[in-house]
Amino acid sequence: MNTEKINILAIEDNPLDIRLIKEYVKECKNFSYELNSAENLAEGIAKINKLNYDIILLDLNLPDSFGISTFEKLFSLFPQIPIILLTGIDDEVLARNAIKNGAQDYLVKGQFNCHLLVRTIFYSIERKKTEQEILDSEQRFRNLVNEDLTGDFIISAEGKIILCNPAFVEIFGFDSVEDALSSNVNDLYPDTHQRENFLKILHKRKQLILFEEKLKRVDGKIIDVIENIIGKFDQDGQLVEIKGYIFDNTKRKLAEDRIVLTSKILSILNRKNEWRSLLKDILHELKQYTKYDAVAIRLKDGDDYPYFETNGFAKSFVDKEMYLCSKDDSGEIVYDEYGNKVLECMCGKIISGKFDSTKMFFTKRGSFWTNSTTKFLAETNEIDIGTTIINRNFCNRSGYESVALVPLKSGDDIIGLLQFNDKRPDLFNEEIIEFFEKIGSTLGIAYIRTKSEEKIKESEDRYRDLIENSNDLICTHDLQGNLLSVNKTGLILTGYSMEEILKMNLKDLLVDEYRRIFKLYLGKINSIGKAKGLMTIQTKSGERRIWEYNNSLRLEGVDKPVVRGMARDITEQKQAEESLRRSEEHFRGFYENSTIGIIRTDLTGKILNDNPAFLEM
Repeated sequence: MNTEKINILAIEDNPLDIRLIKEYVKECKNFSYELNSAENLAEGIAKINKLNYDIILLDLNLPDSFGISTFEKLFSLFPQIPIILLTGIDDEVLARNAIKNGAQDYLVKGQFNCHLLVRTIFYSIERKKTEQEILDSEQRFRNLVNEDLTGDFIISAEGKIILCNPAFVEIFGFDSVEDALSSNVNDLYPDTHQRENFLKILHKRKQLILFEEKLKRVDGKIIDVIENIIGKFDQDGQLVEIKGYIFDNTKRKLAEDRIVLTSKILSILNRKNEWRSLLKDILHELKQYTKYDAVAIRLKDGDDYPYFETNGFAKSFVDKEMYLCSKDDSGEIVYDEYGNKVLECMCGKIISGKFDSTKMFFTKRGSFWTNSTTKFLAETNEIDIGTTIINRNFCNRSGYESVALVPLKSGDDIIGLLQFNDKRPDLFNEEIIEFFEKIGSTLGIAYIRTKSEEKIKESEDRYRDLIENSNDLICTHDLQGNLLSVNKTGLILTGYSMEEILKMNLKDLLVDEYRRIFKLYLGKINSIGKAKGLMTIQTKSGERRIWEYNNSLRLEGVDKPVVRGMARDITEQKQAEESLRRSEEHFRGFYENSTIGIIRTDLTGKILNDNPAFLEM
């Protein structure tokens, strides 16, 4: 469960709108927040200077600032904080213009509920983080250029490197300038056809500006480069030599690709599909991005963590490695000294959180990775990793050399595992594992949030069933008494159809003597927010019935406060009470006026009470 508290500042001068916002965030369970408010822009700026806020809810029209300038002033001071605009229907065009200038989103007052508000807050924060990553990436790119890390070169038409600087040497991994000058640029192309196509383009254009292509370092690593090139041609139009400069664009391209992948994953998580479908699409994007042989996700199911979704693994592998619970020779599940089921394989070790961050194959966040399972198993003893891992290591037996296992976390809880396998060695580094850990954290939080939303929906469905099947009348009406909803019991008690009753006012159901005090009832609702007591209504058939009611003002729906009421028909109860009262009065009259002496004593003969006739006797 996500335990991070989100600090929210609502800059809004309308107390009712502030009250609505507080009620909405309060209604959303599993949402940890701190909500503060300010009545004007100056007060809001002062509060931001004192406390770090994660999100700002901003009304454009405030006592000390009006319109788009309200946003512009705040954004100029705090561009790092995501801002959601609160606007009226007439201000939507204004709000959209503000979004073009940096606002994250806008909500039209009276047209959002608690779920939309919280979802908008979450995704505005995530979107701001993505924007910041892009800005940081661009800044790194500018620094790369400003620090003159470009590789200068002159190359013959045949590809002989005639001249180059140290930056060129570093980009392609040569040992020295001399080493580079003894080499041919054709060796730096992944295939000869790429070099041929490059020369055709250069012959046609003579000069190439910001030309992007993939080249190969001397160690075989593929890099993304950007080149500015001028071709020198003789009188016959034949290429003599190539001059230019080049810089390594790999990191910037990598950062851009990661941002694109992260955005795709967030977009998938924002869909309303079934969870398995979402994870299937996310695994597809991960496999497309990494080009690894196989990726998979394990999720908690009871006490085990079976594969929930896989992409690229053979069915035989999945069937063999589906479950992690350890079993003894008789097939019984093995438990540790604390009563927990023992999970096998390195997957089980990571999920159980039993790792030693001082070992080079574990990260501080609890991930495992190796670029050679063969070397790992040969160089690591049973004490370091456990006998079950050595005995069971099916990844290595299946030919996978590069293996990474990343826990899916929500707070401190591990709910599953993200797995990457490839038969090629040397595919991972600390940077890519750290990136995978961020994805794992995002998936863990999203999974818990989705499950929470499902529980909320189930609760709402149960609550709706409870209302519909209640023996009491349950209804809602507005502040004027116009009926907005009535359950089935209410229809039965009144005799009206749903179509008929939703056209009525609560006052229409009351008998004349109660209609006269209906304004007093509405006054109580508006002043103290609740009212309870007895009322006599008249059903559609003309029958008078006595109701005991308990109504209260609350926020219902997405736009306005309403009154929710509960009423119980106590007509028979009141009739029985009246009959009993009459019987008691009849008996009391008989007792007091009788000429016969009547007494009541205890078992010892002590007189407890008597009537006048007895006293006279």
